[in-house]
Amino acid sequence: MKSYNKVELKGRIHNFSLEEKDTEKGTAITGTVTLQVNEAGTCVDVRFYALPKYNSGKTNRTYSVLEDMLAGNYKTVVNDADEADWLAIDANIDIDYYVGRDGAKDIDEMSRSQRIRGSFINANKNHEYENVWKCDMLVTRIEDVEENPEKGYPHKVRMHGFIVDDYNERLMGVRFEAMDQAPMNHLLGLSVSKDNPLYTSVKGEFRMVKTLKVVEGAFGEDDKKEFENLFWVMTWMPRNTYEFGDDITVEDYNAYMTACDEYKQEKLNKSKDAADEGDNLVF
Repeated sequence: MKSYNKVELKGRIHNFSLEEKDTEKGTAITGTVTLQVNEAGTCVDVRFYALPKYNSGKTNRTYSVLEDMLAGNYKTVVNDADEADWLAIDANIDIDYYVGRDGAKDIDEMSRSQRIRGSFINANKNHEYENVWKCDMLVTRIEDVEENPEKGYPHKVRMHGFIVDDYNERLMGVRFEAMDQAPMNHLLGLSVSKDNPLYTSVKGEFRMVKTLKVVEGAFGEDDKKEFENLFWVMTWMPRNTYEFGDDITVEDYNAYMTACDEYKQEKLNKSKDAADEGDNLVF
């Protein structure tokens, strides 16, 4: 089963939010490192969980770098833009599911978070920028999303589907956008559905898009706020795609999808249990 899943980032440290936590395996460092990945100022959050040593006993160099950050040995754009340190980060696409503000009656109503899980941090001595994600993906739906000038949303084509989580042996639901004309035209020309999925390799970049939120005022003047949203923008797909049913068999797909549903159900049950405990609190 093809399951390539990689994020490669290079740039300046914009900021970080890290803390030490005691675990059964020793002190772990967890939190987020935010990297500026291009001259335009696009910033990407990378989540880390690092222990001093790997299970093999080998020293974890990423832990050492995070430890140095906590000690104040790295400069950031936020605190010293001219002297901010440069890093290279290898990471993976990671998906988590949770119950949003509106609640969820079943797993189909759960919200999802598409984020980046950091693996390795290395020196970036050449002070280069890099901003690339790439994965093998089973595309199950193509959605044409119209432009919304009032909110600043551009026309885009959204690609829904799944990637493989090898470690946990389950699928993860992902969503990417095409915003450039050639990729949008290509996707809209495909015939894709759950019953007729497209199994392919996909590559893209992170892109900041400014959007506008307008709240009508009672006295004539509207309240306007501008936001910058980070999009996973698809920029490349091979001409020749994989054959579904070969590397990824129907049996594999069904088993991994079942594992995904079971994981979501477990998260939903935990959320309901926590809510029930809250209802029983006495103040």
